[in-house]
Amino acid sequence: MITRKDTNIDLLMAKKGIKRDKDLARIINVEASLLSKNLRKSITIKTLEPICKALNVSLKEILK
Repeated sequence: MITRKDTNIDLLMAKKGIKRDKDLARIINVEASLLSKNLRKSITIKTLEPICKALNVSLKEILK
């Protein structure tokens, strides 16, 4: 099970100037509530793939 604390999402978002999950949700074209729910619970590879694309990083880079 992957959780948000197992990733570098927050650091990578900050480097890209993305301040809130809501902003990231808009970039990857999903509902903010759905993204927040997924990030709070168990994150799947399916969830991480569009985030990686938006942040221009590999899956390996996003995982600690």
